[in-house]
Amino acid sequence: MVNPFKLALEGKEHDHTPVWFMRQAGRYMESYRQLRKIYTMEQICHLPDISSKIAYEAASYLETDAAIIFSDIMTPLENLGYKIRYIENVGPVPEKYNGKTDTFISNSANAIRHFVNNYSSTPVIGFIGGPLTLASYIVSKGPDRELKHTKTELIKRENELLELLNEITEIVIRDALSQIEAGAEVIQIFDSWLGFLDSDYVDMIIKNTVSKITEEIRNKGAKSIYFSTGTSGMLESVKMANADFLSLDWKCSLKEISENYGNIGLQGNLDPTILSLSLDRSIERSIKIISEMRDHKKFIFNLGHGILPETNPENVRILVKKIHEVIQ
Repeated sequence: MVNPFKLALEGKEHDHTPVWFMRQAGRYMESYRQLRKIYTMEQICHLPDISSKIAYEAASYLETDAAIIFSDIMTPLENLGYKIRYIENVGPVPEKYNGKTDTFISNSANAIRHFVNNYSSTPVIGFIGGPLTLASYIVSKGPDRELKHTKTELIKRENELLELLNEITEIVIRDALSQIEAGAEVIQIFDSWLGFLDSDYVDMIIKNTVSKITEEIRNKGAKSIYFSTGTSGMLESVKMANADFLSLDWKCSLKEISENYGNIGLQGNLDPTILSLSLDRSIERSIKIISEMRDHKKFIFNLGHGILPETNPENVRILVKKIHEVIQ
């Protein structure tokens, strides 16, 4: 039987709604917490066997229709001469230590290659960070919540920031293509901070960076999923990314978008807070979403953001089972 995730990517008939979750491999799982007692986040990102093991074990336990490789959006910046430090309760902090490296390295591609060689029955999703999101970490020397520092650079020194964005775009394209060559069938682009910009800046960023990335992914014969937060009211702008799928949050109606925009690929969009608090309500809301999207062949069920750390893994596993029971 052909995997329903693969069929949905192509817009073909499938017997049940495919499901996977952002951050489905991570700190809400006891197996991951045990590994973190042995390895740092930085070490895991540089150990393909450990990264792929984390990704596979999560997908296997939850019985999702795809795995997403365990890595970090920041690692491609190492090719621009940055060392990434992971600080507890802060997040990733890039530190410039030298110029560009002579040899391009994709940690995610290395992990995907190991995954494909060892767990080939499960489709694996690769991912990269959106150039604006990555630039924001460089500008603010860490997480730039609400884009305070990045907006300052964009408004006062636009040319300099655009130059940085172009440089990052080149790097993430190379990283995405390396992941595809390693065996990823789809690349998800995470743009965590885009929604803090006004619509004109969003248009400019998507046109000059994201749309170039999705074009290169398509030319390589793979699919792209574009995920950005806080952009539910900017759908016309987000569509300019020309991604095969848009991954959307819980602040919008997938049914309405499907009705208004036809056969656009959609992914989402259960609120992860509901999943962390109530299994019954999660099942109820998820079945409602799936029922509304029943006639939309290019639909993948997911959350509207990543799984929260306090979520019970067994509840996630049960939710997957319930979703699979809803026949198309």
